[in-house]
Amino acid sequence: MENNQTVSMKKTLTDQFDEEYLQMKLVDLQQKLDSLARANASIQPEIDEIRCNLESIQTEVAKRPQWNLYQISLRHYLRICPSEELLSAFLGIRSRGYRLDLPNKQIWDQERLKSIERQIVEGPQDIRLRLEIEAFAKAIDECGFRYTRDNELKSEVHRNSLYCTVAAFLLLLVVLFWFSIRQIDPDSLWQKLPVLLFGVNGGLLSATLQQRRERMYRHNMSTVKAELLFRAVCGAIAAVVVTMLLELRIVDFPFLHSGNLSGFPVTALYIVGFASGFTERLFIGAMDKVYPKRSGNEGKGQEKKLGQQASQ
Repeated sequence: MENNQTVSMKKTLTDQFDEEYLQMKLVDLQQKLDSLARANASIQPEIDEIRCNLESIQTEVAKRPQWNLYQISLRHYLRICPSEELLSAFLGIRSRGYRLDLPNKQIWDQERLKSIERQIVEGPQDIRLRLEIEAFAKAIDECGFRYTRDNELKSEVHRNSLYCTVAAFLLLLVVLFWFSIRQIDPDSLWQKLPVLLFGVNGGLLSATLQQRRERMYRHNMSTVKAELLFRAVCGAIAAVVVTMLLELRIVDFPFLHSGNLSGFPVTALYIVGFASGFTERLFIGAMDKVYPKRSGNEGKGQEKKLGQQASQ
């Protein structure tokens, strides 16, 4: 009893609910198999095969293999379930259709799903129809797996981006603290270092915020870290270039002038440097327009167009 309480305390609330939900689905499927075995003894081999998969779930520790075995068992059950139960099973699967990605939504459009539902109601419910329903369920399961996988990879990228941003910010604080102790002159060339670091922080923050809005795919993960570093470098370069333009009075703001040689207070240069880090988006956006095929932007735009068509 104490061991069970210790194990339950180690589980998170999400894990407990996931386990309870899986057990509920397993009990429901097992009851259906028991009823089917009593009603039709000719399909006992198929029932035994499904039960074997369900028993394998108890030996698995990880949740993902457990759900994979359950999904395989449920799809197998669709081939042999009673005719009067096929409609409710299909409607349950159809309610999870939101998991489909855009290419699969084009294949399994509303017209096709209505046609399947009409065939179930009007009959005959031949093996071809059941295999089509099974393929629909398999597409939903695979899309759900890919979506979960991409989200987990995206979370890992977000954590790395956050660590880099925090590290850059801490480095900036150390440099500012050192400048305060050493009392670095505002006209010193060393003042370019905090400006550069402010640009790095602006570029990293801009890249992190931009990544949160985009969906990432497995084949892009290898270049995400390099792209994050590239955006940080772009932010640093932009900060230095903008501050130099200000010092050259190409773009002038008289209300910011001070008595030092640069003509601008140091805090104003820091703020300009941080804001300049966000201009890396303009540079990246210009590159995507010039090289759409190399950057993959053409496919991304096509996917966005398909999404708009699907919503209509």
